[in-house]
Amino acid sequence: MYLSENGFDVSEAEENLSDNHETSRLYPVKKDGIAYNVLCKSAKSGLLYLKSSSWEQLRQPNFMLYVLTGKDYDNCRLCQTKSDLIDKYAEYFVFRMGGDSNPDTLDKALAGTFNKGDMQILFMMKESKINRSIFGDIRKKEATDNYSSVSTEGENDI
Repeated sequence: MYLSENGFDVSEAEENLSDNHETSRLYPVKKDGIAYNVLCKSAKSGLLYLKSSSWEQLRQPNFMLYVLTGKDYDNCRLCQTKSDLIDKYAEYFVFRMGGDSNPDTLDKALAGTFNKGDMQILFMMKESKINRSIFGDIRKKEATDNYSSVSTEGENDI
């Protein structure tokens, strides 16, 4: 496992794995006498969905985020801070919010009055065409949009 190969003692965490399986956490993971709480997330698709509460936990000194980015356990990112998670792909962030499907929900979000517990942050962990379409600079796209670039091929006429 990636953590043990990088000097972390995971023996107790492995014993607790059945208790922590549903929360995707390894605890305690120890190194140099410090016990870490490690949240394990998958971003093999290239996207990491992170609850706002997990983002806030990256402020805690004994918290780490293990993000699997490929097929093998060593294709990963180990983040101890918010800055560790943000990299060259982080030009833009996408926020995903749950809530009632009505204009008031969106208006409240735009006004900054929303429940953080209803929010997820999406991070692009791998470059791809689809991810670039989500995380790219919309202003550049809008600058090249015009009527002739709108395709209605295959759509039913109204």
